Amino acid sequence: MYEDEDDSASDSERWEFVKSMSSPKRPSKGQMARAKASSKVAEDRVPLLTTPDIDSAAGGDDAPKDTGGRAYAIFYLLGVGCLVPWNAFIMLDGYFREKLAESQYKESVLPYFTTGFQIVNILFLVFASTSPTINKIPVQYRIGIPLVIQFLAFVVILMMVRMDSVKNDEFFYYTFLLVLVSAGSTSFFQGGLFGLAGMMPHDFTQALMGGQGLGGFIVALLNIFTNFFLKDPIKAAFVFFCVSVAVLAACIISFFYLESLPIVHHYTVVKQPRRASCSVQADIPAQHEGPPAKSATAVFKKLLPMAGPVFFIFVVSLSVFPALGVKVRSQYGDDDNYGANLFIPIYCFGGFALSDLLGRSLAPRVMWPGPEAPGMMKWPVLARLVFIPLLMMCDIHTGLGSEPDLDTFPKVFKTDAAPYIIMFLIGLTNGYFSTLCMMYGPGLVDEPEQERAGFMMLLSLVFGLLAGSTMSFAVLAVLCDCNSFLGAKVNTTDG
Repeated sequence: MYEDEDDSASDSERWEFVKSMSSPKRPSKGQMARAKASSKVAEDRVPLLTTPDIDSAAGGDDAPKDTGGRAYAIFYLLGVGCLVPWNAFIMLDGYFREKLAESQYKESVLPYFTTGFQIVNILFLVFASTSPTINKIPVQYRIGIPLVIQFLAFVVILMMVRMDSVKNDEFFYYTFLLVLVSAGSTSFFQGGLFGLAGMMPHDFTQALMGGQGLGGFIVALLNIFTNFFLKDPIKAAFVFFCVSVAVLAACIISFFYLESLPIVHHYTVVKQPRRASCSVQADIPAQHEGPPAKSATAVFKKLLPMAGPVFFIFVVSLSVFPALGVKVRSQYGDDDNYGANLFIPIYCFGGFALSDLLGRSLAPRVMWPGPEAPGMMKWPVLARLVFIPLLMMCDIHTGLGSEPDLDTFPKVFKTDAAPYIIMFLIGLTNGYFSTLCMMYGPGLVDEPEQERAGFMMLLSLVFGLLAGSTMSFAVLAVLCDCNSFLGAKVNTTDG
């Protein structure tokens, strides 16, 4: 934190100091010294999913106010826009199956999309955050240009909904290419957006993260309503992508308006000379100089008690959601409107989004395990492994293998109550424990490394998404005893 700080300070002491730094009123130097010496956990809680920012409350008397909360509202909207691409590709399983009716990729389309999206997302995220050339580009361009590319990609996706001539394997290849374009745009868009929010008071980072959580829930509700009123998956997809295009258009307009607001001008132009970079890896300002920065390996070792669990949380979640979740059949069968059109959108996507949002909201209020015992986090996270076999024991029909309706895993839970409860618990624990990890992570390192720590936590999360998406192929393979990439039977018997 400062040069005279004792490196042997406990994790609880560091966390108390971080929380005092992120409180609305910046502590005095005397308060900082008492925070270092005390081992008592402060009562103030860090806002949901925010990384403490040393300039959060240091705007000074000359910092303009956010009149009418306009900047806050725009950041919230941009947070919603961040999740549009991801949810668009995982919540329209019925539409993609319809378009791929005679394609070899029909039953494995979601694992392909999720895995491809995460691979490109990681590659571009690492490139955007480490390339000196990219970091020299003004953050406004690093947000605006990818946002426009994202908008154009979704316009093409919307046009393809009504193009009957494009279907099956050809449709898959075109859509998969657009998935990769969307993933690359999302990486630059999110990276630049978090960089911009990091230059401003922490309330704007909170708005961004809150918007992302709300965005996932809104898209899930939209999926439910389109399936209820529009039983045709093609029409439902058309409405869904129209709304997605409208959200992205609103994000573009609001972002360019955001640049004209005095509070944004103050933190990005007036205070800009104090910063060496606009990226999420910006250097610590001169007036907060501390000891020499430690190596990335040393920082990551300190983060392992939280980086490891946040990685594992998303490995478990993405191994079953949505690829396995959409394979569960309702007890009412496909002949019933609820079973055919509403069961998956409500229980799988709606249930996960609602419980995930609830978990994120509970995290800063409950805070168990606490920050003073980071080693405890791994135990409840490891316990989440039980959700994989539990969901596999539901009435799942993969549609793969030589006998698509006779999968190898025993069907123990045949009522709708079981998948509802299991998916709710998966989403609740996903939101709750991932939020705690992201909150606690930067508090495990000293102040000069906290910004780098936040980025490493983000990479751990994204790597977890990728590993989980890849693992979903293995889970499907266990169920169908087949090659889940192509639906080919692995073991065959003669006579």
